[in-house]
Amino acid sequence: MMPKRVWDELSDIWPEAFWDDWLRDNRRRKGRHFIAPEISRTYNFGATGGASGGLHFQKYLQPIKLNDKFIPFTEKDLSYLYSENYDPAWRSAVEAATVVDLVHVLTTPSIKGSEYKLMFGNFKEYEKLAKALLIIPDEKDKVPRQGYYGVVMIRYRGGTLYLVPKTLPKEWKQIKVTNQEP
Repeated sequence: MMPKRVWDELSDIWPEAFWDDWLRDNRRRKGRHFIAPEISRTYNFGATGGASGGLHFQKYLQPIKLNDKFIPFTEKDLSYLYSENYDPAWRSAVEAATVVDLVHVLTTPSIKGSEYKLMFGNFKEYEKLAKALLIIPDEKDKVPRQGYYGVVMIRYRGGTLYLVPKTLPKEWKQIKVTNQEP
């Protein structure tokens, strides 16, 4: 999600394909961070014919289930998504999560309800984590797919995992911490 002013800046040059890679490019991102929705409102219709030419379909996209429950977004208070509200809650949640290693996540019988963070030092380490967790292991200009301030959050076996770079962007330190959930 992005503010209207950013959409106004980019809409005329928005690409027909690979927009997520395009947006992570530093020439457009300019140090800005955009929220990716947790509930997909799009659907990849198959291994052929899409913008990516079937890349990643079988392993990563086919298992995604399109939301089939109506959500009356126009009736909801979405002000928590404004960066001045979302960012402090996001940082608090990431910092409160328990640091564990990949072996713990993969071998613990149930992580339901748990919030864990897996730290990585470089993109080779990120790629290893992503592949083990069956998420797309790519990056663009040092920003992982779905990364927000460099942190990737996934729901995994009923729990929440944050994949966190050991060196966070300088903007991270400017976010005031709160006790509310993102």
